[in-house]
Amino acid sequence: MDARSRPLTSALALTFVALAGCTSPDRWPGRARATSPHARYAAALAAAGLDSTALGRRWSLAAALAIRLPAAITLPYREAGYFGAAEPSAAGWVARVQQGQRLRVVVDVDGATAARLFIEVFEWRDTLTAPRLIASGTDQDGTLELVARERAWYVVRIQPELLRSARFTVDIRAGASLAFPVDGRGSSSVKSFWGAERDGGRRSHQGIDIFAARGTPVLAAADGRITRVHETAIGGRVVWLADAAGRQSIYYAHLDRSLIREGEIVSAGDTVGLVGNTGNARTTSPHLHFGIYRRGEGPVDPFPYVHEPREQAPPISASLGRLGDTLRIARAGLFLDPAGPVLQLNSAIVLAGASGDRYRVSLPDGAARGLVAAAALESLRDPLRQLTVREGTKVRDRPSPGAVAMDSVERDVAANVLASHGRFLLVQLRSGRRGWIDDIANARRQPSPN
Repeated sequence: MDARSRPLTSALALTFVALAGCTSPDRWPGRARATSPHARYAAALAAAGLDSTALGRRWSLAAALAIRLPAAITLPYREAGYFGAAEPSAAGWVARVQQGQRLRVVVDVDGATAARLFIEVFEWRDTLTAPRLIASGTDQDGTLELVARERAWYVVRIQPELLRSARFTVDIRAGASLAFPVDGRGSSSVKSFWGAERDGGRRSHQGIDIFAARGTPVLAAADGRITRVHETAIGGRVVWLADAAGRQSIYYAHLDRSLIREGEIVSAGDTVGLVGNTGNARTTSPHLHFGIYRRGEGPVDPFPYVHEPREQAPPISASLGRLGDTLRIARAGLFLDPAGPVLQLNSAIVLAGASGDRYRVSLPDGAARGLVAAAALESLRDPLRQLTVREGTKVRDRPSPGAVAMDSVERDVAANVLASHGRFLLVQLRSGRRGWIDDIANARRQPSPN
């Protein structure tokens, strides 16, 4: 990642969640639009009447929550994840991408998996608008790529078909969308950046300077057409290239010589001139002034367009064998990165994916999700304590008063407490069955002392 870019800040994460919380699901993308594979599948579920079933509603809710409560990540990012067939789910990640960067999402599915995974990318510009679907496909399409038209947050969502399980690996990376314009050089040769002061502060630098030996070939950064070759007092010998795909003009200045003519069609990598120091660069070392001018916008920072980060996502060291399991928090004061709720000691957590030495997790009720260090979690093997579950207590499949009651205790029975979530306790009965009980309601059933 460009050292000048920043990961998602806590304030913006809170804003994202606040925006999500006050937005009706019908206003979020993917419901009205039927052009993506995900939306077409949702329409097929509705046509079959499955959208009104409990499973269908949970599938739609999981899709919405993946956008509303994505895990905040720093690129590049790699994760191994798991979707269980029994419970509809989806995964979402959000990262900042610079204007001009190429966002690349690659999803590999375990060969034994029959599920189809829907992959989508949403752009979120500001707090006043909901994320907008800008790219979509499935794991069968291979790599999903797009060029960021502006600096914004981008949300990646992956979801399997209903009642299908899948193990997958996702790689999310942002890098250069244009070829580097000086032969044999890279980002380390850029010595003067966008916005640097010029003429004693009277103007700012509207490009980047790439230093190289005089006569080094200057290359076309993209396919396109040469629109102008001329000489000016400031730029010296200059060349203008209209990018065929990007709705932008690329500017090369201070050339020792231009080796191209107006009207010529070029491909990325073709030589258009040689590095020099003509124009107002006569007193400096030879270099290329490289600029980009977007139609309707004017000059933009070209560095993200040509900078290819060398960083690699850390190798996955968290155990993949635990994916899909419920664990509990073993350290007090943790929170879901970067601005999720504080997690109480012994809180239950569901493991959905592994990245580096962390797990992507969700709370049992799906109300929040994020990344937690693997070392901060422990298994449910050793119970926290024992308690008496009173006669008539409902044992539910989720920590919610409205959750399905799997069982009703017929008589007082001892149970092991494995984890908690708010007022609910995850318990294991003598029969071996696990489920959630309302701790407050259970306590009220205790007989009064005589």
